[in-house]
Amino acid sequence: LPQGEIDLLLHGMEKFGGMVSFKANADGSKSPYEINISYSDALKGTWLGDDCWQLARFLLAQTLMIGLRGIPALYIHSLLATPNYHEGVEQTGRARTINRRRWQRAELDRLLDDEDSNQSLIFSELRRRLNIRRQQLAFHPDGRQEVLYLGEHLFGFWRFSLDGKQKIFAVHNLTDQGRNLYLDGALDGQFAGRWVGLLTGEVVTAERAQIELPPYHVLWLAQQEN
Repeated sequence: LPQGEIDLLLHGMEKFGGMVSFKANADGSKSPYEINISYSDALKGTWLGDDCWQLARFLLAQTLMIGLRGIPALYIHSLLATPNYHEGVEQTGRARTINRRRWQRAELDRLLDDEDSNQSLIFSELRRRLNIRRQQLAFHPDGRQEVLYLGEHLFGFWRFSLDGKQKIFAVHNLTDQGRNLYLDGALDGQFAGRWVGLLTGEVVTAERAQIELPPYHVLWLAQQEN
């Protein structure tokens, strides 16, 4: 990465409560080698600062990962959208403790029972998405994967079942702006018939020229027989 982008990243993570660890170089200078921050808080905003998209951005990051070829693994603090644990850092004196909160059962139960808490919202939605994923043959860990170039703002890939009977197109809007997915170019002729979004219920047919994707939106499109 260009040094300017690294500097923006470090500044942003510190602004979101993270701590940067540095290593000493032979010439007496020091270089950053590790950012200590919870993943949930790392996605509170962009280099412009905090914004309203933290939960949507976090869900996109996790959903993109679980759609890729292989067996997904979710760190418990990602599954629970655990915030930075500064109290633990003060107790241990170690920066890495910031992402190693030791939840108390009563506190966690209270948060999961509160439908408006980040912990409840993320845990419930990730469970729903994982349950949808496990029912799709195309998401078999060994199923074929084909990544497409859709420009700078969208990331998309195909997943195929081992028997070739199911394919799923996953597309992700990586930005805080609405974007259009155009059903031509790299996708020309791929959407014959009727396709349904497994996560959100959108219906897509060949007659549509484009699909509007809200900020940080994820689509898992699967072809329907009827």
